[in-house]
Amino acid sequence: MKASLTTEDVIWILEAPGAREFIQRMQKIRKMSFAQIARKGGFSSRAHVRELIHGPRGFTQLSISRIVRAFSLNADWRDFFLTLVALSARNTTLVNWSEERLKRRLQLLRHRLNRTQKRIDRSGETKLVEQLLAIPHFLPIYASLGNTSDGATLTEIQERTNLNDSTLQNSLQKMKSTGVVTLSSTTPVRYFAREYHLSFSEVVRSEHFRHTYLKGLEHVKDRATQDFNANNLLFIQSVFCVRSTDLPDLKKRLGDLLTEFADRAIDDEKGDRIATLLAALV
Repeated sequence: MKASLTTEDVIWILEAPGAREFIQRMQKIRKMSFAQIARKGGFSSRAHVRELIHGPRGFTQLSISRIVRAFSLNADWRDFFLTLVALSARNTTLVNWSEERLKRRLQLLRHRLNRTQKRIDRSGETKLVEQLLAIPHFLPIYASLGNTSDGATLTEIQERTNLNDSTLQNSLQKMKSTGVVTLSSTTPVRYFAREYHLSFSEVVRSEHFRHTYLKGLEHVKDRATQDFNANNLLFIQSVFCVRSTDLPDLKKRLGDLLTEFADRAIDDEKGDRIATLLAALV
């Protein structure tokens, strides 16, 4: 997906109800003829493309890959298109997923791709910040919920946090009361994080946050002492020269980069442990 797309373009594409509509909107925005799509994607003729986009041709694995190539769909945009195809045609590698799971996946991708959908910054809500960070084991429990589409059962949360049932239930109830966690109506009950990350970018005034961060540093220190050369752990330090006036921008860019990294890491619903990422720019 080219960076030249406007916000309005992105929103319009993401609102496409199906795979054919997605292609039609992409074609209009890119201003590509059927012949251009055929040539770039490797189709045998422009008639083939027309029949695929407007019917009656159905999608095949080959035609799907050619559409992806024609519009240069990468990463999340490719997954978004494939999920639309799976919901409408049920003939991709996602066919073993339930319709509900496919719809959750689509919602997750829309959230990620819509650049106008900003993260909720809780910085100004000082009381809420203090309330959340005062909940016992808030950070590991929230992390154990996984991605916002699949959530986690109580058993999965216990396995990931190693917390006993009473402690977990008490903290989850408090988290639910603040609105950052929701429950499904299914059996077994699944717990869902309202947002990927609760941004506390300006909470230096919060003693709870400072205490949590310093405690995290102690945890990192202990792991570095014990397992510094472990293959599945990362300890990294870099020292470099920058302009003092660039620090605010560097701080924001690094924060955005780390947040996006965490977003992608927790997309896997098969996560089975909590990972800690602690950073500082000083």
